[in-house]
Amino acid sequence: MLRLILPVLMYKKMIKRINTNKGFTLLELLVVIAIIGVLVTIIIVAINPAKLIGQSRDSKRRSDLLQVKAALQLYYNDCKTYPATASFQAIFGSAFGNTGNGFDGTANTCDDGSVYMKQVPNDTGASYTYTQLNSGQDYRITAHLNYPTTDDANTVTKCGGSDSFSVCND
Repeated sequence: MLRLILPVLMYKKMIKRINTNKGFTLLELLVVIAIIGVLVTIIIVAINPAKLIGQSRDSKRRSDLLQVKAALQLYYNDCKTYPATASFQAIFGSAFGNTGNGFDGTANTCDDGSVYMKQVPNDTGASYTYTQLNSGQDYRITAHLNYPTTDDANTVTKCGGSDSFSVCND
């Protein structure tokens, strides 16, 4: 008889143990979720992804203008003058069609048809300005940057630009 009662008692203990093991309460889960939310908010504020994206765009604009500067030097070597003042896109982009100056893939009018830039920078969010100075012997290109640095201010001082980053012939 004892043999029959013993398994029943053990079964009752197992059921009791299963019923007493409870999971997390709703309050505990809400506290954990709130702590995770606060930590994520702190991390997002510390990283500031909008600023990082703006700084990367500014870096791209600086690089683009330095490439344009190199192409302008090549153009000057061939033509002994810089392109006339016009809108930046009219001179360096293909948005206005064939300009005949070599920057948009067409031949310029003063040399053997050299192309100075195969891919012209195309940044729709940037406001570039190009100005020819001293009867074609100097130029200045300025760009608006969202997060300028002290080095950018030095380029404006050197080139006499009116925006936050300037490139001119050295």
